[in-house]
Amino acid sequence: MSISDYLEAAILNEVLRNTNLAAVATVYLSLHTADPADTGGSEVVGGSYARQAVAFDAPAAGVCVNSAAEEFASMPAVTVTHIGLWDDVAAGNLLWSGPIGGASFRAFSATNVGDLFTSAAHGYVDTDRVIVTAEPTAGLSLPTGVVEGTLYYVVTATADTFQLSATSGGAAITLTSDGNGLCVKVSPGQVLVGQTFRIAAGALSVKLA
Repeated sequence: MSISDYLEAAILNEVLRNTNLAAVATVYLSLHTADPADTGGSEVVGGSYARQAVAFDAPAAGVCVNSAAEEFASMPAVTVTHIGLWDDVAAGNLLWSGPIGGASFRAFSATNVGDLFTSAAHGYVDTDRVIVTAEPTAGLSLPTGVVEGTLYYVVTATADTFQLSATSGGAAITLTSDGNGLCVKVSPGQVLVGQTFRIAAGALSVKLA
């Protein structure tokens, strides 16, 4: 999961400027249909959806995980791709966000010759769904042709290379410039009207970096 601009600034102020970081009494979990970025956008609406209070175990090796399962009952028909953590049940500040699936971000380089992405031993297979981003690592510039936060399908995967498509098994997206960035596998959760969306205990991993 990625830390939000709000929380980054709050931590820096606490550590470097002697400005107390207010304790968060309750942390709330949100569901999103696209990357919420730092605005918390694309949050699920409809049905009986509402953010759920979530508790975390004590940090271990720099990581906190949720201590109990989280359930969102009576959902609308929607595909969930990302989650967020907030300091308020309905408004407030976004603290962390990340894609469903818990995979790690991998660095890639891309070339417009062959519309090819290269990431050594990436582990992706055709039909995997990924997003690409240039954040939070400085100095990255995505190739022209892909959009940050958009959900793509992997096609023509080899051990160290792959292409991206807008559809499963579809044509590779044309890249019109070289670039580099980070990619992460996403496992979207599709629910029908009235179904429950569940996140198991220990499935959410949160760290500062």
